[in-house]
Amino acid sequence: MDTSPIEIWTTVAVTPLPSGWRNGYRLGGEIFIYPCPAVLLQEKRETSRFRVTESGREVWNDSTLDPPYETRAVFAENDRGTLDPATDTDNYIGTIGPDEDLDALLKGQTPGEEGSCDHS
Repeated sequence: MDTSPIEIWTTVAVTPLPSGWRNGYRLGGEIFIYPCPAVLLQEKRETSRFRVTESGREVWNDSTLDPPYETRAVFAENDRGTLDPATDTDNYIGTIGPDEDLDALLKGQTPGEEGSCDHS
């Protein structure tokens, strides 16, 4: 059985955000708000795919992509001192700026809901 490819994104630049940017996460019925420290510019340089053989063995196939790479800009979270894409967390609901109302995030009406800050 083949699976869909897993996209592997590499951070190539970090843009710090001023205080007041916040990521929102939903866990159970509760909303948790944490500071959003930065925006990550990332390139998709690899994909990985695994399949299960008839004998039940998992086989991984990695593919290195050629430039020019697909790029994205995503809001970051600070995970124990490491900046990771906030969107990589299943319970991420959005990011709001310093002047944005927290109610917009709680209602899921923020422009950053998908975690992308690419407005092109």
